Amino acid sequence: MGVWLADNRWGNFMGSERWREALIMDLGRGNLLFPQLWGDLSLLDDRDVEFLASMQALVKKNELILLARRRAFGDPWKNEVYGWAYFKGGRGLLFANNIHFASRKLVMDLGPALGLEAKPGSALDVVSHFPERRRVTREDGSAFLGGDRAELWLRP
Repeated sequence: MGVWLADNRWGNFMGSERWREALIMDLGRGNLLFPQLWGDLSLLDDRDVEFLASMQALVKKNELILLARRRAFGDPWKNEVYGWAYFKGGRGLLFANNIHFASRKLVMDLGPALGLEAKPGSALDVVSHFPERRRVTREDGSAFLGGDRAELWLRP
């Protein structure tokens, strides 16, 4: 599908608003033609170019993982939090989207349903790459474990 960057009628005068979110979900849907940008690249500033380079590096590092997409959860047509999971063994990427006006909870089992092959009870290193890079932990600060039911709040 790709991401539009345009300040004209063809691009709905969207400019570069929320292009990063669109890029991440385009990747999550399974677009291996990454990045697929359409329109006026001059709308991107230096920070945008740095972000694009970091996402390109993440894709290259995880290329083999990104070959096996799985619809993981939710239905956007029912206004649910939805997303995709890509796992190979104990390593993977999860893409989640909240298309609502308020933050909502995502509940998921960290195991085979996502394609994650981790021993039940083994510590998982969960890292968010977007919207900010940070370690994701339980509410008490401890690591998630294989087989845990994770509850995460997603902002719109």
